[in-house]
Amino acid sequence: MKSYFPEDIAIYPGRSAAHCELRRKFRKVAFDAIRKIAQEGKTVLMTTCLVDSEADIRTFEEHISIVRDTCIPIYWLNLGCDRDVLEKRVISKERREGGKSKLTDASVLRQIVEDHKLLNPRPYDYEPVRLIAESMDTKALWLPGAVDVSLLTRMANKKKNDSGVG
Repeated sequence: MKSYFPEDIAIYPGRSAAHCELRRKFRKVAFDAIRKIAQEGKTVLMTTCLVDSEADIRTFEEHISIVRDTCIPIYWLNLGCDRDVLEKRVISKERREGGKSKLTDASVLRQIVEDHKLLNPRPYDYEPVRLIAESMDTKALWLPGAVDVSLLTRMANKKKNDSGVG
């Protein structure tokens, strides 16, 4: 996979096999702990950006392993927006001055968007895991004072209906 970020900030730079294996090992330890938390009835919120590639599908399957053989649902929410809105976010002053190693180059963003498609898992591919997959356009969230909670409300209602509550 092509690297879009500086090579000097990784233990194993360049998304090498060693880098990917190290990340997989970190996820294994973390996901084992997260599975225990979820089994206690606590809500777990995680973020990731996965694309429709063999490597990211394997990573998604690691996420699925958190709830496999349980009655705990997993909600997969793909957030998207128009490219012009995304570019404004990437080049914003707040992002550039945020102190983290984040993408701030609009031309690199355009290349990433052109090269990749977000992973959009289909629930029936992962049965019997209770996967609820949705997409949401976040353009409204970028506008001052605007919040679109309709999708989040639908997902919460789906959880109630699936559990017999409500």
